[in-house]
Amino acid sequence: MRTMLTMGLLFATACVDQPAAAPATAYKAFVSASDHGDSQAAWALLSKPTQDELTRQATAVATARGQPAPADGRVLAFGERYFLRSRVKDVDVVQSAGDHATVEVLDDAQQKQRVQMVREGTGWRLDLVDVVKRPAL
Repeated sequence: MRTMLTMGLLFATACVDQPAAAPATAYKAFVSASDHGDSQAAWALLSKPTQDELTRQATAVATARGQPAPADGRVLAFGERYFLRSRVKDVDVVQSAGDHATVEVLDDAQQKQRVQMVREGTGWRLDLVDVVKRPAL
């Protein structure tokens, strides 16, 4: 009985993300899911405001083309011209306060980019709403 209790506690402890690393882990999971074509898992790692904005934009595009509105904005985020993908070399949490964090992403071209993260419920999500609202060049 004592062994089972100890193993249960160890398992529960292992399942909890370390608070400082959780935003970086979520970002890496997002990149992995998108690189493997798992748009459902990648979509789930976007913040609710980001999902809402992408869905709003996808609906506007479909309406302008006389097409039915999509169920969500995944087509914009993970379509042929997928603009969120990068070749990630390293991810570090550079700022964390409560439910908000900033990760710095280093790609294979040695370029650094900062990405906003937000905790929603029990998990960290990419908060790209400001990025996806930018007008196309």
